[in-house]
Amino acid sequence: MTQQPASIRLRHCGKTFSNGIVALHPIDLHIEAGETVVLLGPSGCGKTTTLRIIAGLEYPDAGGEVFLGDAPVTVLPIEKRGVFMVFQGYALFPNMTVEENINYGLRVRGLDAAEQRRVDQLSGGQRQRVALGDRIIVMEKGRIAQTGSLQDIYRHPANAFVADFIGLMNSLPAALAASARQGAA
Repeated sequence: MTQQPASIRLRHCGKTFSNGIVALHPIDLHIEAGETVVLLGPSGCGKTTTLRIIAGLEYPDAGGEVFLGDAPVTVLPIEKRGVFMVFQGYALFPNMTVEENINYGLRVRGLDAAEQRRVDQLSGGQRQRVALGDRIIVMEKGRIAQTGSLQDIYRHPANAFVADFIGLMNSLPAALAASARQGAA
């Protein structure tokens, strides 16, 4: 049973828990079929909540919609979505080797490990996607702060938070010395 990759679309998806904590402000997000996306941000910014909404482990607040391809799946239970999620808590089988743990997910999906290509058989672009992702999404306090390629975000951070989170060398304080101003005139 092989599934074709489907696009993922979130429309106005936010999440407020019963205790009133806003974990995710309403966001709109579109991920193309086959695109690899990396969510970045500090602890508590909404990354896991976003992924849980996509997977069906959480439902968005009223008015939020989740689509896989063109199919609305907002109220579809997790077992019917065909979405897989790797948990931070290392859901590993202690009775298996590392290789067996990796191959388990392939077996469940009906794929033979031999069908998977080696890294040296991938194109340069495919290697980059395996190494990181096509697109980076930086989140801050339950909102998307910036989205783009890692290089774009690194070179052109949208704000001070993104510059600080990706790397301090992006924000450089500068002042033009009086002697330089006079020489330019």
